[in-house]
Amino acid sequence: DGTPVWSQVLSEQRGEVRHALEVELAPPAEGDAFHATRVLSLDSNWPQRLSWSNQCTFKQWFTAEENLRATRYCEQVVDRPAHSLNPVMVVAEPQSGCSHLLHATGQAMLRRQEGHVLYITAADVNGVDGLDASWHHALPGATALVIDDVHEFASHDSWRHQLGVLVDQALNHGLQVVAGGRLTVGTFPPSRLKEVFRGSVEVRLSSPLPPTLMAFARWRCAQRNLLVSDRHLAQLSRMEPRGWRMTEARLEQLVIAFEDGAVLLDSDDVDVLLQGGTTVAPVEEMQRV
Repeated sequence: DGTPVWSQVLSEQRGEVRHALEVELAPPAEGDAFHATRVLSLDSNWPQRLSWSNQCTFKQWFTAEENLRATRYCEQVVDRPAHSLNPVMVVAEPQSGCSHLLHATGQAMLRRQEGHVLYITAADVNGVDGLDASWHHALPGATALVIDDVHEFASHDSWRHQLGVLVDQALNHGLQVVAGGRLTVGTFPPSRLKEVFRGSVEVRLSSPLPPTLMAFARWRCAQRNLLVSDRHLAQLSRMEPRGWRMTEARLEQLVIAFEDGAVLLDSDDVDVLLQGGTTVAPVEEMQRV
């Protein structure tokens, strides 16, 4: 109506509504579906955007024979997103580090600063209603879609269709799709999700063997400036259950024991320590060593 903007703002703050517009021309109310706050809330509803993190990145990832091919595929995806390898399906064995690899891939693509990265985990199966999920506003501006434990969605009645529609739309929008799970696409129940991933590039991710875990433990010791004998590292890598996380946790137990003054003379001392016992050599023996 020609009123200066500053005057209209002051009038609204004071509760003085002058020259109010008619209903047809008035701006949408805060509770209206077209209001800016409602639109922004829809944008951040689901899937969640991956936030910047220094944990579980390629800096902490240890490349070995068991994960070399999967690592190269993910690196190719980061270098050339949404090109020839799209979508990528990582078929992982238990304790193979699949979640770490997927998160590291998402973080690497996020650092390209070409758009946000959408991240979906198995927690969304029970935490979000697949029929009511508002994901249409999350795709614009995104550069990648990362899905962890996709086999959990494939076995769910509603999610195996809804997630398939989401992945299909993401591919049509030019997003890079990277998924990981325990099962191959051929074993999925008939669904939209299976149809979408039928043309994916599958790559295997195997569980680490004891020699790989020993090399990993030696690598972590070098990063932390720790002096641990190969005899102790070999004992760590052979203990059950085996895996990247368990090896890291057992190595941390050794560090704490060394800081407390423990002296581990043989593999039996390592077993006692990691099983909850205490292994501290007598003073005379420590001096002799």
